[in-house]
Amino acid sequence: MNINFHYAAIKVLAHQVGFSLPDSQLIAYASQYVDDAVAHKKMALDKDPGVTDIRYKNGEFDPICTAHKDLDYAKAVLDRRGRVHVYVCFHFIPSRKGTTNLTRRRVEKDGKIAREMVTVALNSWNEGESKENKQRALIKLGVALHSYADTWSHQGFSGYWDSGNNNISKLETGPIGQGTHELVSKFLSYAAPDIGHAEVGTLPDRSEAVWRCKPKKRSTEGENNCTEFIEASHTIMDLLAKTKKKAKPWNDIKAKLKKCFMNPWDGDGFKSSDKSEWSTQFPGLNFNYDAGNWFAGALKKKGGLLDLLGSISGLDPEDYNVCGGREYFYFHAAAWKQRQIILEKVADLIE
Repeated sequence: MNINFHYAAIKVLAHQVGFSLPDSQLIAYASQYVDDAVAHKKMALDKDPGVTDIRYKNGEFDPICTAHKDLDYAKAVLDRRGRVHVYVCFHFIPSRKGTTNLTRRRVEKDGKIAREMVTVALNSWNEGESKENKQRALIKLGVALHSYADTWSHQGFSGYWDSGNNNISKLETGPIGQGTHELVSKFLSYAAPDIGHAEVGTLPDRSEAVWRCKPKKRSTEGENNCTEFIEASHTIMDLLAKTKKKAKPWNDIKAKLKKCFMNPWDGDGFKSSDKSEWSTQFPGLNFNYDAGNWFAGALKKKGGLLDLLGSISGLDPEDYNVCGGREYFYFHAAAWKQRQIILEKVADLIE
């Protein structure tokens, strides 16, 4: 899934069950930020940020990387530890169903482990008494909802280097039976690594896509993403409603969500002034997402010649002043905790 679900749909669903607009924004921002938190190098801070459960020691903050992009993705191909820590823990949580590694590594929609992460986060929100604990729980919920939603779009694939689940022999797009892309599928089959859905590109994440692929060691499966995304939305709303118990009817938003999924926003972020289908169907929600907001509120780069030389050489952590915003650090605390839990649950699964 992409920003249309992880941010926009999650914000709609959270607000529909009774979360306030600020709380819905917090949940949705954290959900989308899982795809944007690419920082993986230690940062030297001028002072302790004062947030527990983060990797901060001896003046250095070590962020939790939850996504790879561009060159970092290429590096991840050769790094098993990175693949497991990023893809398996946040985007392809295994179902653990079956008796073989092949089936147990595979993602299943509404997967038990991924659902448990959402339940744990909701329990944290219910139990939180202070404003800080409530805020941390909402961000934790957003992280968990990202992974849970991805069990629909990533079903059948795995986050490991896994030819049994991820190697594609045939790809069709558009109405099933039409638009067979033999050359494209053959090229991707040879060129893309057998990691996640690399061999079918971004098709599983696009809400409007209709496609089918035939893995060599799995049965043929067809996907109408809009149908899957609507099912995921309904399931998530029901799960959230068990906590809030103030949900408005699902049917009030179902048709609107479908219009948004079939006419997705194609930007990297949202501005309140954007004329997207989301703002048309849900005019009061103020869709506003910039991947740099939390970081900018938390840290400011010092700059200077020494810092520049250290950055270029890669030998020294870059220097930052702590600015006071805490959402960025709360996110990394939540991501670290989820990663620890998932790593424990999949420790016996091997590539």
